[in-house]
Amino acid sequence: MADFLDFFRSEVVGDRGAPGASTQQQVEALNRVSLLCKVLGPSKTRQLLIPLFLDLQQQVKDRDELLCLFAVQWRTVASTAAADDTATAHEKQVALAQCADALAVLAAAEEKCIRHEAVASLLSLPSLLSPPHRKAFVQQRLLPISKALAANEACLFARCAAARLLPHLLCHSEPRSPAESLPREGDMSPEKQHPPQKDARAAPSGAEMYREFDDAADAAESLTTKRIEQLFEALCADESLLVRREALQQLPALVEGSRAARIASATATTAGSSADTATAPAEDEAQLVALRILREAFGETSDYLRAAAAESVVALATSYPPPTSCLVGLTPSASPRGPHLQPSCDLPVTSTPPAGERESNGVFSVGELLSLYLRSASDPSWRVRSVAAKELYSIVSFSPLNFGEIYPSLCLLLQDSAVREVRLAAISSLAKITQVLPQEETTQKLLPLVQQLLQGALLSAKPPAADSWDTLGPAPPLFPPPPSHAASIAAAIDAALAVWQAAESVAAVSISREVFMTLQQGDLVTAVCIAKRLNDFCRLYQPKASSSGGAPAAEAAQLVEALCEFRRGVGQTGDWRLRLEIVKQMPAVAQTLGVKFFISSLSPFLFDSFCDPIHQVREAAVDACEELIPAVGYRWAVESLLPRLVRSFEGCVPSQDSRGALQDFGGSQGLHGDANTTASPYLRRIVVQHTLPKLAAALPLDISVKHVVPLLLEGLQDAVPNVRLTAAEMLRIIAKQKTLPPQTLADPLEVLSADEDVDVRFSAKLALAACRAASAA
Repeated sequence: MADFLDFFRSEVVGDRGAPGASTQQQVEALNRVSLLCKVLGPSKTRQLLIPLFLDLQQQVKDRDELLCLFAVQWRTVASTAAADDTATAHEKQVALAQCADALAVLAAAEEKCIRHEAVASLLSLPSLLSPPHRKAFVQQRLLPISKALAANEACLFARCAAARLLPHLLCHSEPRSPAESLPREGDMSPEKQHPPQKDARAAPSGAEMYREFDDAADAAESLTTKRIEQLFEALCADESLLVRREALQQLPALVEGSRAARIASATATTAGSSADTATAPAEDEAQLVALRILREAFGETSDYLRAAAAESVVALATSYPPPTSCLVGLTPSASPRGPHLQPSCDLPVTSTPPAGERESNGVFSVGELLSLYLRSASDPSWRVRSVAAKELYSIVSFSPLNFGEIYPSLCLLLQDSAVREVRLAAISSLAKITQVLPQEETTQKLLPLVQQLLQGALLSAKPPAADSWDTLGPAPPLFPPPPSHAASIAAAIDAALAVWQAAESVAAVSISREVFMTLQQGDLVTAVCIAKRLNDFCRLYQPKASSSGGAPAAEAAQLVEALCEFRRGVGQTGDWRLRLEIVKQMPAVAQTLGVKFFISSLSPFLFDSFCDPIHQVREAAVDACEELIPAVGYRWAVESLLPRLVRSFEGCVPSQDSRGALQDFGGSQGLHGDANTTASPYLRRIVVQHTLPKLAAALPLDISVKHVVPLLLEGLQDAVPNVRLTAAEMLRIIAKQKTLPPQTLADPLEVLSADEDVDVRFSAKLALAACRAASAA
């Protein structure tokens, strides 16, 4: 075993007198610790590997990338050592105490990833012991370590680690004594808890740190639930913003730990009723402490702290059972900041009561947390409002009965000046809110907001009026629109679809009309965004079309025709994206609007998409064929699609009618200014070959043999090697799919396997092998 350990040491720190190991070698060696533990076994890991790991950590104490691996691998070492069946419970606790001491040093590291991994490893140690010894280990080792970290005045990162540790260890602490009570306001001020720091970045050495932990363990002070809450409250009032932010983020864990401590104490006590009476105030006290800390945090000047407090408010509120009745008095504390959105219901907008006014009775209320959330929605900083916008769905789903009180805050966030950070997040939350609101309330409150969102998204792309331009400055650019415009349009359309699906039937007509007007008044970005969701619009129109006996939905047809009309009037480059999206949505349009509409309006555009100069458009046309044939019918495929593919393969130029259809949909003229600019003839023949496997899979066997096989054979005999190679590859795909009889294609492949082109020969041999395998099967 000594050889394994010596080799491991040499990989991590190098041989004595030899150059040090490379970083890559050190990382690979540390990643193999689990394998080393398996080789050594639990007993040798406890006796030999833990001391070696302690020594190696000391030697690489200045290498952050290695220390992070040490913080992770201590979990593997500790779990292996704890599995030693030959060791006594005391020996296991001693081994885990050594691991905890090493991790405590890493928990005070400046690098965030090292701290977090070290804290995670420390919190995993109690689960390695049996329940009777778990609480003793936490009280004798982990809680003193946490206290030493919290009292470390020289290193703020140690206090950050303590803020993450203490809430999760609260459930293992001793219950508070009856004499303990809540401290008065100001008892935990930063001046009383932490004198001015000497150097916030100067962490103590490893030896000093170990000595501090040993001294703390020797003191053997019993940390009660009350004392841990006091330590944590002191961290929330720390003079370092980083420590206060870390503590604020862990407030929900503190309350959850207090709740778990109460349950554990009640379970362990034989007199259940007396235990509930004694420990019931513990959770209430932790809740009131958390509520007071959050109120004070919202008065901080740093928006990072207020944002952390907003996150904790949401997490804490949603951890309780939802209220069974509407809570009154929940209103935002600021007036709207913009002109576009206004609440559609008459709700009073008042200021939030001063901190402590509703806590005077000493009873915790979920309504207090909801009031704090509404306060975050009107915060002056976009960073805090961003948290409110992202968590809007969580709050509404937690308490849908109070949506009427939350609604003004939603209007504030939807008109926020920070488009990407706040407004888009609020629109996404609005789309999710439809899942938890009643249908009537969705129609009453969210439908007007969607209409105003679509109108407001158009305003972001329109240039200012000519009389408002600065005549001395440069003219405002027409293209491109602001980067946030596309995201705003897409988010507004997503919200419109969500409200359409969840609201009453009257909302469908209103939203359909609004989307149609948005398309008519919008730009290319608007058209592309609507075209991307055309499938969803058609799916929503489908019930109406079905109820009318299969007649096309007039609104859906109007929307598709509006997209075509839009392309007729657009004369800018980049319109291939609109052509691409329309081709992708053709199967859904054909299923919704019927065969007649598809053949008259979209079929010519599909045919010309096979010759489109953009590869993505040609590829989309090929992929659409397999879904279109079942929707439109075999007759259309035989009478229209296949003849057009034959003409394209033979090099025929597009007909005059099809060219007009191409231009109607923004064909080559919109891209290059030349109506004859299409894919080269050999590329068109390759596209035809790519279409044949799709046709063979969608058509009956007799039609495929009659119409698809001749095109395949022509491809195998083409004068261009790339076309022959593509035809052979398509034959291989068809043979694997078994959509055509392989014996009809084997003979041409035999000839092609002797082709003069090496790539063609290779593809032909692969296809021939696939045909033979299909015949044998």
